[in-house]
Amino acid sequence: MKLKKFPLVSAVLLSAAAFTVAHAQTVTNYSTVVTTSTLNGVTTSRTNEVPVSVTTTNPFNTPIGTVMAQQASTATPAPAPASVTPQSFFATVESYVTSFDTNSQTFGTNSPWEIGAGASYQQGLNLGGTAFIEWKPFGGKGFVVGDVSTFAGVVGTVAQQEVDLGYAFRHYDLELTFGALGIDTFHPLGNGVPAGLKGGVFLEAKKALTQNTFLGVKVQDQWGAKGTGAQPVATLFTGFTF
Repeated sequence: MKLKKFPLVSAVLLSAAAFTVAHAQTVTNYSTVVTTSTLNGVTTSRTNEVPVSVTTTNPFNTPIGTVMAQQASTATPAPAPASVTPQSFFATVESYVTSFDTNSQTFGTNSPWEIGAGASYQQGLNLGGTAFIEWKPFGGKGFVVGDVSTFAGVVGTVAQQEVDLGYAFRHYDLELTFGALGIDTFHPLGNGVPAGLKGGVFLEAKKALTQNTFLGVKVQDQWGAKGTGAQPVATLFTGFTF
């Protein structure tokens, strides 16, 4: 097969050969030396070309280990990763409670309704699970009307019904509500909460989790109970707005 039939292949091979020669060749130079001699009063001169060999430096023949060592010596070392101190549970809770999301609209005027569930405790004793609904009739702020059901024993058995009337203050993603309540206890609860009608006051705090969810705690003091049954009741709850 003759390369002249394939001009493209010939050009590629010739270019590769030229590249190799240009970067891996030994160049021979010549130096002119003139010698003079005298014999029987006759002076003669002779010129000779003396070859001088010079080997060119080929950067492509540099050992890869040498290149890597040179790069390593000039490379800037990567910065050490910043140390991260794990945040404790209590520090996380403290940050959540004491920081405020100034853009939050969880308790805004577009969300006058709240629904949630929780559990009530008196002196560490669980009185039962609770479910509640609240309504702010004046556009998500101000007066609050709420209804709370307390379940005892089998879920679905309502042991106590509560009606709340309060006033809410909003600070970004935090809402504080205080007010009065009326309770009708159908079955005795916990440490001696008697059956019958009772009144009381409450203080409630809610903190937004997301745009439509929140966590909260409610503390209430009931009137009409005696002994341990008259101790304050604390309720932990979560819910969502709409």
